[in-house]
Amino acid sequence: MKTKFLFLLLALLGFSVAIDITGCSVLSTDNEVYVLQNDISGGNCIRVTGENITFNLNGHNVNGYGGDAIIIENTRGVVVENGTAYSTNGGLVVIGSRDSTIRNFAVSTLSGFSIRVIDSANISFSEVNYSRGLGSAGAAILFTNMTDSLMENSRCTLAADYNGEYSEYSGCIVLTSNSNNNMIVNNYFSNAYRNGVFIYKSYNNTISGNTIENSHWYGVAVRDAENNTITGNRFVGSGLVHLYFDESGKNNTYDGNENEDGDPIIVFIDQENITFENNKTSEIVLFNITNATFKNITMVEGGINILGNGVANITFDGFTITGAGAAIFLNPSYENISFLNGAIADSTYGFYGTLDRKFHVENLNATNITRYPIGLDIPSDSACEEVFVSNYTVDGNSVQYTTSDGFTLLPGKYSQVFMCSVSGANLYDMEITHGLFFYYSGNINAGRINISGAYIPVKLLNSDGVYFEDFIIENARVEGMNILNSNNTEIHRTNITTVSDSSIPTFHLVDWTYTDVGIYTSGVDGFILNESSVENADASLWMRGSSKNVNIYGSTFRNGMHGIIMDNVQYGVIESNVFSDFSQSGITANYANQTQVMENNLTNAGGDINSGAINFYGGRDISVFRNRINARSGIIFSSAYGSSDYLTEFSIYENEIKNIPGTAGVYVRGGYGSATSFSITYNNISTALNGVRLWGAKEGTVCYNRIENAETGIYAIDSGELTFCDSEMKDVSNFPVFLDYTNETFCGSTNVSNVTHGGEAVEYYNLNGITIENIDDSSEIILCDVNDSIIRNIEMKGSEGERGILAVLSNRNSFYENTGRDVYSMTYLLRSNGNNLSNYTVNNATYGVMVDISSGNIVENSLIITPSGYAVYVYRDSDNNTIQNMNVTGQISIYGSYWTAENNIIIGNDVNGTGSGDRGISIGAATFTLIQENRIYNGEIQVYASGNNVSYNNFTGTCSGWQCVRCSGENNLIYKNFFNLSSQPYLGAILVGGTTNNVSRNYFATTIVRVESGNVGCGNLYGVLNVSGPTGIINTSCFPGNITEMEIFPTPVYESSNASCRAYYTHEDPYDAQRVEFRWYVNGVHLPAYDGYGSGARDSWIETNVSLPANESSAGDNITCEARAYDGAHWTEWVNETVEVAPDTCGVYVNETSVFFGSLTTNVISDEKSISVINPGTIPGNISINGTDWVGPAVFSSTRTRWSKVSGSYDSKTPLTSTPALVYENLPGGSSFLLYLQLYTPIGQQNGTYNQTITMVAECP
Repeated sequence: MKTKFLFLLLALLGFSVAIDITGCSVLSTDNEVYVLQNDISGGNCIRVTGENITFNLNGHNVNGYGGDAIIIENTRGVVVENGTAYSTNGGLVVIGSRDSTIRNFAVSTLSGFSIRVIDSANISFSEVNYSRGLGSAGAAILFTNMTDSLMENSRCTLAADYNGEYSEYSGCIVLTSNSNNNMIVNNYFSNAYRNGVFIYKSYNNTISGNTIENSHWYGVAVRDAENNTITGNRFVGSGLVHLYFDESGKNNTYDGNENEDGDPIIVFIDQENITFENNKTSEIVLFNITNATFKNITMVEGGINILGNGVANITFDGFTITGAGAAIFLNPSYENISFLNGAIADSTYGFYGTLDRKFHVENLNATNITRYPIGLDIPSDSACEEVFVSNYTVDGNSVQYTTSDGFTLLPGKYSQVFMCSVSGANLYDMEITHGLFFYYSGNINAGRINISGAYIPVKLLNSDGVYFEDFIIENARVEGMNILNSNNTEIHRTNITTVSDSSIPTFHLVDWTYTDVGIYTSGVDGFILNESSVENADASLWMRGSSKNVNIYGSTFRNGMHGIIMDNVQYGVIESNVFSDFSQSGITANYANQTQVMENNLTNAGGDINSGAINFYGGRDISVFRNRINARSGIIFSSAYGSSDYLTEFSIYENEIKNIPGTAGVYVRGGYGSATSFSITYNNISTALNGVRLWGAKEGTVCYNRIENAETGIYAIDSGELTFCDSEMKDVSNFPVFLDYTNETFCGSTNVSNVTHGGEAVEYYNLNGITIENIDDSSEIILCDVNDSIIRNIEMKGSEGERGILAVLSNRNSFYENTGRDVYSMTYLLRSNGNNLSNYTVNNATYGVMVDISSGNIVENSLIITPSGYAVYVYRDSDNNTIQNMNVTGQISIYGSYWTAENNIIIGNDVNGTGSGDRGISIGAATFTLIQENRIYNGEIQVYASGNNVSYNNFTGTCSGWQCVRCSGENNLIYKNFFNLSSQPYLGAILVGGTTNNVSRNYFATTIVRVESGNVGCGNLYGVLNVSGPTGIINTSCFPGNITEMEIFPTPVYESSNASCRAYYTHEDPYDAQRVEFRWYVNGVHLPAYDGYGSGARDSWIETNVSLPANESSAGDNITCEARAYDGAHWTEWVNETVEVAPDTCGVYVNETSVFFGSLTTNVISDEKSISVINPGTIPGNISINGTDWVGPAVFSSTRTRWSKVSGSYDSKTPLTSTPALVYENLPGGSSFLLYLQLYTPIGQQNGTYNQTITMVAECP
């Protein structure tokens, strides 16, 4: 009332006072001042509709709570000041209003717009802070059709993290839909996810003096907008672009902007009539831009990118570019582009890209250009005239670009000389720093020119008839010369060196990688390289594409990966050159035709057996002759990547090839039939792995060659229609001729004549049912597809160059009474089956008998002495062979290598190892081998990386190795061997690794036994018990174990129970149960579906892994479990146990017989009491409860007692009645729960003791 009186009195006197606001309101009275007294909250909380209203928030906050916080609607002259607003949706909204001010105000929203102005004019924002969180897409401030307004000295801070906002309206401030003539000045915009400022279809706005930091995309974006001025702004850390202009803008002005970090760029798209002055950025991008002037522009760590699509009439005047990849990048289409009065520093390229139309460069000063001042691709000779270059210098040296015919350039120092569409020119006596380029030019003479350290010093493109002489090119960083589609090029007396530059991207060709090349050509016709040198290049000369009429002579190539690489060369000559010190090939030619390689000298070149000093991959009509090769590998001819019939008509003759001990002198290879019609003649080959190696070759002649000091003279793999003739070999350690054939037709088409080793002939046979006997003067006997024949009484003496017998694809032959001394292999069986070799006498051979990929052969009754070799060697995929009744000194060995040798037998042999410790018997990568009843003296038996082998009933005397038997494989049996050692080997009688081997019933006399733990054994006897560890065997008997007890559980087994079973296993020997089998029976009927198994240690319970389900039996049934155990050698007898299935029950048991609530007064609620209710049965039961009335001096209702399974208030419990109520449904057998009780005594109840009876019933389902 007092307040009303004061209000009325003051109103009558004409004074106006502020109106207090304490809640959400509509401010509708004109010319009033409203003061907020406290923080308020509500959707669309404050709505201002009156004119000339001041709303003073007085330091308080308005929370819009799902709507807008403050709305100014269809009014004018409004001031909002001195407070904050917040909403999850919108903050401040101005609609259809004008002449209003928002100052000293902060607003934030979770989503939507912090400030939104629609269809309004002359709105002023000063010292306004606004922000948004991580809500849905939208700008912090959206101006729609707002004109003649001002935002100054305000701050925008958005959430820095990504919030899913991708639209152009995601940022600090958006001017759209004819928001014209506005000033956005001296503000701070930070962390806009998309744009700091976005102008769309709006005109004549000024964006000036603002700091725009960390915009995730663009600092300022302008789209389809005209006559806007963006001046004096500072950009820091824009994620993509500082200034982005897109879609049909006109007459926009950009002046004095600066980016502090020098990273993001400025982009112009679809703009015209641009003025861009006095700005600093990192990079400028132009796309579909016309009529633009850029003046006084500074670019750091970037440059100018002309992306074409109609860029025209552009002038850059007074620009500085520092630290760019390409200072100026040009991409068609463009025309009338001028670069005037500029400076470029520390950049990779001056100009880079593709030349289009009317390109003008004048007064350009550059320093430290690392590649090219002009690096433009020029698409045609007519395009050359589109360039004008004047007064362009790099490091003080001129860039000379000319299109004038008959041009003569004065001697001197130049940065770059670029001749485009020039016919007839002379260039002599120059120093050039960056490169000499000839594009679409011809008839040019150039000489006495030095170029050092250039990226690519010399480039030719579509330029014919260029003559180079006396060039010195040093430290070229990619290619010394690059010659593309330029014919009749001559290079004379030119020296080129290259240097690897790790900053240069690598070039790739099939299997090779090159980072620097001496001379690179592609598609040339007529190329001469004469009396020149190339050093230190990955490839000295690399000729790609199709090239013709190539002549390379009298030059030196040194130090790198490859000397010369040529692709698709026709009519080529490589003559009288020197190649040295290449890690791979000296010469490599792919798909060559009518090419000659002659009288070259190659040293220290080539790789391994597959990478020669000279290589040809595919081609026709090729000659390689009179070359001298003293390198790591020889000459390789290969069909082109396996292509059929692609290497043909080639000859290799009169070459000298030496010192290649790991490779072949000449190697011809390909899929059969793809390397054909060749000759290898009159070559001298020494110190090689193979003199001549053929793989898949066809229709070839290998004649009149001399081969010395090789492992194999001629090595042929699956080759046919061959003639080996009139060749002389000496000091070949293996076979003079080795045929590795897989098909009998190869044998029939091979001819060997007058081939000798040490003056004695190589004999070749290809007939069936023949007898070859009584020969003592052949260096080698070759049987190729010889079957059912006799070979007897052959004598081979290594001292006379005789190396042995080679049988290939030859079956069911009898070899006997043959003798050899100092041979390679007295008999070598390769892919030969069912042969019998007996009564041999061999002294000192690498292999007495070799059985290689051969099966079903018998080697027996022979005396073979090989102190440092193998008496019998079974190799690779060789199965079912027998070695028996042999007397050998050295070693019998089976080695499956990458294959597996199976089911071979070594039986009844006398094996005497050597003092050097050679094994007596050795098997590796072999399975199911039987080693039986052998007598080994001064040797050992070794089994490694092999399984399922048996060593049985062998005798060992003195072991010269570390042990007598060594086993490192698995599942091997060492059984009934007799070890009677006169002296102790280092590691004893046996050394057994692995974990699954069996060592049993052996006799060890005066020796050490070492068996790794995990292996098994029994029944071993010891003359002296000095077994030393580690040992996994004990001297006990080999009897089976026992199952002494059985148990079925649980006890008892109810009809609802799953039954399990276990057995107690014991063993006299230290053998665990590898497997215990269990079976289940119901009333005597076997249920095989529940057969199970287990495993475990001896003297322990072992349980089945499969239980008997309850549904397989009923109450009163007899269930039986039986078990037996396996110890790795023996099964025990079956043992069983039987029990009767008991019936299921359910029930209820309470742990308290009485519950005492204590002494209570009337009309009170007792304390809560709890009891435990238990189902002691085996199956679930339904538990119910009921009770009587309370009885004492008087009676009161049972319902005054309440119950619950959950502790809680009296009112939350259920009244107890005389009718049973379900308390717990399906209480599992053996489970329990707590029941909570509480009593509420009646009013006025007579004193005394009262009792109530509660009944709980369990009902089985």
